[in-house]
Amino acid sequence: MTTVGFGDIVPFKQEYFLFDLFYIVVGLAITTMCVDLVGIQYIRKIHYFGRAIKDARYALVNVGGRMVHVPDLMRYASILHQKYGQKRQGHQIRLKGAYTPEDLPLIRYIDYGSLASEDSRMHFFTNIFNKPNELSTV
Repeated sequence: MTTVGFGDIVPFKQEYFLFDLFYIVVGLAITTMCVDLVGIQYIRKIHYFGRAIKDARYALVNVGGRMVHVPDLMRYASILHQKYGQKRQGHQIRLKGAYTPEDLPLIRYIDYGSLASEDSRMHFFTNIFNKPNELSTV
């Protein structure tokens, strides 16, 4: 496929202008059809992938020699978790993973503003309520 440049190579005769115009139109049509066919194929793949995911909830799973539907299995798992699951004690259960300090909610970050800490808040309110009655001069 060729491209139309900035007039580097141009035909000299009028008949060749029509040939070039025809060549460009046919090339654009063929390119558009190729892009459209590729797009249709990907749309079909995405469509059937979505259907396969929707149909997965009706799948059967072999559990102890019995075939069980996935929603039933999820319901059983929920009931067993409620009945025999770990009970939360006074504080939240910490899972293994990246280290996070226990007092993480108390840490003041830079985007909280100046009123985030108790000292800043008290300083702000004392400045507002203990304001001198002087007129400001400019």
